[in-house]
Amino acid sequence: MIFGSPGYAAPEQYGKAQTTPAADIYSLGALLHQLLTGIDPAENPFRFAPLRLYGTDGLGQLDALIQSMVSLHVAQRPTSIKEVRAELQDILSQQQPTRRYSKPITPPVSNTGTGSRQQQIQRPAPPVAKTTGRRKVLQGMLALGVLSLSLRGIGGYLFNHYPSAVVYNDQHAGPGPQQLEERFIAAGHYQDPGEINVVRYAPNHNAGLVAAGNIHGVVRLLDSVTTSVLASISIATDSIMDLSWSYDGKYLACSTRKAVYIVEITDSRTSTNHSVQFSSPKLVFSGEPQWIDTDTTIYTIAWSPQEYRLAVSDYTFTTRLLQFDPNKMSVMDIGHYPDKQPTNPSGINYATNQLAWSPDGAQLVSPIASARYNIWQTKDQTVLPGWSADNSISGNMVGWQTNSPYPITLISNNSVYLEDTHRAISYTHIFPENIADFAYRSSVSAIFIALANGDIYYWKPQEAGPRLIKNGDDTLAALNSITASPEHSLAVAFSDGNIIFYDYYDGTGPQNY
Repeated sequence: MIFGSPGYAAPEQYGKAQTTPAADIYSLGALLHQLLTGIDPAENPFRFAPLRLYGTDGLGQLDALIQSMVSLHVAQRPTSIKEVRAELQDILSQQQPTRRYSKPITPPVSNTGTGSRQQQIQRPAPPVAKTTGRRKVLQGMLALGVLSLSLRGIGGYLFNHYPSAVVYNDQHAGPGPQQLEERFIAAGHYQDPGEINVVRYAPNHNAGLVAAGNIHGVVRLLDSVTTSVLASISIATDSIMDLSWSYDGKYLACSTRKAVYIVEITDSRTSTNHSVQFSSPKLVFSGEPQWIDTDTTIYTIAWSPQEYRLAVSDYTFTTRLLQFDPNKMSVMDIGHYPDKQPTNPSGINYATNQLAWSPDGAQLVSPIASARYNIWQTKDQTVLPGWSADNSISGNMVGWQTNSPYPITLISNNSVYLEDTHRAISYTHIFPENIADFAYRSSVSAIFIALANGDIYYWKPQEAGPRLIKNGDDTLAALNSITASPEHSLAVAFSDGNIIFYDYYDGTGPQNY
């Protein structure tokens, strides 16, 4: 017999034990954990992942308190409701509201000489959308906890931690017709058992298919409309660090910290059949034997947009080109850049998006020493004129956008640089916090830029500065990865295992996603 709601009832209540103050403390801890993560404890009773809270004072104290409240052992829980009340009030007292800020923006720079940068346009940060702040949400939750201390048998699913819609109204529009609203709508979500490191939308051929890799070495294929899992496979026991789709959507490359695998995707979906299958993973590349003591040796992978050629970068600043044979599910090393590996590589900080192909597959942007980048010709490994190590920007992420006059995106911590292949024109912008990931909306030459704190900006550089379309105050989890569909959707992965799917409407025309 169970006294209490499953997931919220303490383990000692699964028997003959009656409700006690210790059981009430457990139930309150389960409720607070759910309020802060959106994870229903009934789905996996007695298991409460660390909250990984950040962003304001007292959150580490709150995490420790909740973990002690949901301890399986009665003796390890707080001794009384008064003790819980006192600690919650102490944490609540530390939540003083503060103003969100942006780092100062330096004036625009214009060079008319013969230097590599002829023009820079830097735009000021946009006004922050007015949403309920993280501290306000936290205060409400703590207040609820204090008011609920006398309740017994707390249970039920109260709410998810993500908003159903975030609407940004342009209040700075000039005279003339009223401008349409800009909508960023949460259309659904999926909760993964493990923290998600990377999400990637499939090409057009596999519409609505999203690949997600977690810290347990598992890759899942999700339907972005129904948010259901269509297929799942264990690639390795190590974390999945990066994912890349082949140009035709038939193959998925998966990198762990030390190896690269390729799986074939069989997509047989119809209006009545939802079958998607993985082949067995095939190991195609692993680190050199002398790298065995290095924690992470493979950093990022990227398929050519035109053929079965896979680029792999590693911690020695070397990028290898692998020719893939789909009949044999094997690869052949056909070249690498630079020609010589450094004698004592010091490594680079890990990040996805450290490789980028040109749309025709003839050129590749890849990292070199000192966290800098070069553009080189893949046919002969020669550097594109003007892109030597001496004048390249130090950064940790890179991209190449189709159909844009400034296709090269270089990201360095919280700064974004947009350039053409001759480095003649450059847009720059400084964001208030470090950038976690970015994704292109190629149909309109725009970029989604996600900050580690959960903020997401939308940027059409030729029209205006970046616009804040999602405020990170709606979640306490860290943002790990984003990916944009060829149409109008965005998938966002968080450190608590949540993947939230959004639809974005920019207000520039009827159904113009």
